[in-house]
Amino acid sequence: MLPWGADSLGHASKLFQQYGRVVALVRGGGMRHISTDPACPGTVLAYGAEAVERATSDHELFVKMTLVGALHPGPDPKPRKKPLLSFGAGLFAVNGDQHKRHRRLLAPAFTRKRLAGYAEQMIRLTDEALRTWNVGETRSLDAEMRT
Repeated sequence: MLPWGADSLGHASKLFQQYGRVVALVRGGGMRHISTDPACPGTVLAYGAEAVERATSDHELFVKMTLVGALHPGPDPKPRKKPLLSFGAGLFAVNGDQHKRHRRLLAPAFTRKRLAGYAEQMIRLTDEALRTWNVGETRSLDAEMRT
């Protein structure tokens, strides 16, 4: 567990390279890092479109839960840990019929016409931001994402 805490992305990359696109977070599984359910067989990570699609849609095999326990950042997290407040919440933390209901509620926002409108807006906003950048300049992406 120590490598995960020290560099989660680096550790996950090594696991994917060594074992494939779906891996147990700890050797042999059985350790519940995200689940409060004592019957949870373990925590897995999925990499790549097909593996993620399977892990997020096969609700019988991959039961999803909100982020809890040691991985939850607590009530007043440092900026580096704030994204964890959203990780494992919402649509990605519900299963079965509840997941289907949530997807139906969100579906209108993801029609072809709506997505095309979002794309135009994202391109415009990206172009506006890039015009303020200089070649060779070092930028803080964290700060840029907040503006």
